[in-house]
Amino acid sequence: VFAIIGFLGIWALVFWVSIQIYVFALMVHMEDKRIGQILKNASLLTLAFPFFSLGILIVSALMTALSVLLLLILLVTLWMPFIAIFHSRALVMSLQEVEKVRQAQTELDAEE
Repeated sequence: VFAIIGFLGIWALVFWVSIQIYVFALMVHMEDKRIGQILKNASLLTLAFPFFSLGILIVSALMTALSVLLLLILLVTLWMPFIAIFHSRALVMSLQEVEKVRQAQTELDAEE
């Protein structure tokens, strides 16, 4: 029962998103600007051209995923030099502190 409800929910979501492809174009083109009429015509267009609507949805989803992925890659690429510089600076400071501790230890050993 839950699988059927889930399948119907996913189908309704895909159908609703497919309708959204046509809504803006119909808002611009139609003389009668009632939202009910626009949604009815958009749903009829979606049912008339299901493969076109599904193709546009797939391309839109791929382009959105690619845009998000490229943004993440770009952010990581831009921040990597700064991370490397901070890491390098931290390493140099740590080595300086180690050298100070080593010098203090050798001075203590020399006094004994």
